[in-house]
Amino acid sequence: MGVGDELLDEVAAFNRELLAGKGIALKVEARAPGAWMFDRGLVLGVLNAALGNAFRHARGEVALGCRREGQFVVFKIGRAHV
Repeated sequence: MGVGDELLDEVAAFNRELLAGKGIALKVEARAPGAWMFDRGLVLGVLNAALGNAFRHARGEVALGCRREGQFVVFKIGRAHV
């Protein structure tokens, strides 16, 4: 498990409990393995804010993921793929 896995798991754990009463599931779909250098507090804040927005418009399930593109990590929040 890399730093990215821990970050996604932390964001998911924080948000899942808040959504339980709304009937919205959060699914972690994709991960970018390895260690990354980033401002953890800033990234957590941005992801939590983006998830908050997604949940206001979601129906059923929201997906959280990330992928590596060259030297960058790209985060994705959107519809869950079935």
